[in-house]
Amino acid sequence: MKRSTNNDPKVLCAGLMVCDILVKPVLPEFIGRDSAEVEHIGLAGGGDAFNVAFNLAALGVPVSLASRAGNDELGAWLLNKVRARGINDHIPLLDGARTSTSVVAIRPDSERTFLLYRGACHTMPQEDVTDAMLARHDIFYLGSAFDLPGMDKCNGIATLLERARRQGLFTVLDLTTDLTPAHLDILKPALPWVSLFMPSRGEALGLTGKTNPADAARVFQSMGCGSVVVKLGAKGCLVLTDENCTTHPAYPARVVDTTGAGDAFVAAFIAGLVKGLPMETCARLGNAAGSVCVTVIGANGALQNFEQLEKII
Repeated sequence: MKRSTNNDPKVLCAGLMVCDILVKPVLPEFIGRDSAEVEHIGLAGGGDAFNVAFNLAALGVPVSLASRAGNDELGAWLLNKVRARGINDHIPLLDGARTSTSVVAIRPDSERTFLLYRGACHTMPQEDVTDAMLARHDIFYLGSAFDLPGMDKCNGIATLLERARRQGLFTVLDLTTDLTPAHLDILKPALPWVSLFMPSRGEALGLTGKTNPADAARVFQSMGCGSVVVKLGAKGCLVLTDENCTTHPAYPARVVDTTGAGDAFVAAFIAGLVKGLPMETCARLGNAAGSVCVTVIGANGALQNFEQLEKII
């Protein structure tokens, strides 16, 4: 892994930055009613890249965020949130574009459904992340592969990850959406440039057609990527390196909302890497962050500092 100077941000996050309108609880019978009373409606920042950057900043990791927003009220609000958190931003506000927005419908069981408007950040091309930006960082995190139409096409993700690796950065790839083995053919050119691949259990099994997360992780590694971490939700995570394959159980938590738990996991795992900790410890930190995130409504804001996670593990 390359080392930047002490004054440089350590991690560059790129991808989705969305305004989340969080509603809880949402029941099927609400559809068709004139009105229905709920317990909570709130506005928050969201999207994989935003969440990971926001949580990294909370954990004391110098971080930058590259994304896009519309030149509208929601875009300005999100940009203010980023800057108030001390995150170095590369976020143009685009005239004539609207900020990506989602309604997060949280069910009584604390699982959720996203109603998404794909706006400015979804148009982000790989060229938005310049070589000069990459040169100032040690780790490059790309979130939301397969939900970045402006980058998914024309091997944009593979090209961007290759540029980052050739500059000596440690690359981390996350993804989203319902995936099938057909998506793996699209992803295959990018995997040799991925240092750490972090799909969820559903994504890993959907991509490979396997029924076991460890078998799915080995498929990815056989295609050229480095280590693989499969997020297993309430069951913790699986870590596959060149040396071994281990599982790490989740920590108990009072679940209020699962939104953003995977992003909190990723942020804490990366924070551990920045500190030079072994993969197994990073996995435990990630599980701790997920257990904290699910105790509040919203994808970020629950993580306070690195010591909070150290106490849990």
